[in-house]
Amino acid sequence: MPYEFRKLNYQPAKWTAEDVGRIRTHGLTGNLNSEVARSAVVCATDLKADEIRFRLQPEWQTEIP
Repeated sequence: MPYEFRKLNYQPAKWTAEDVGRIRTHGLTGNLNSEVARSAVVCATDLKADEIRFRLQPEWQTEIP
């Protein structure tokens, strides 16, 4: 167990297939609104304009295929 779990005497529950599916489903749409807004800015202007709206972390240089 990681240090934090041992220190707190915490034993996590076993994950089920449903848990993994639920977590994975939320992960696919978690930033959907941000991605749509980013796409709209880039389509209306250019990639550099989106850097003013929101800087990507970690630093990333987007390329449009």
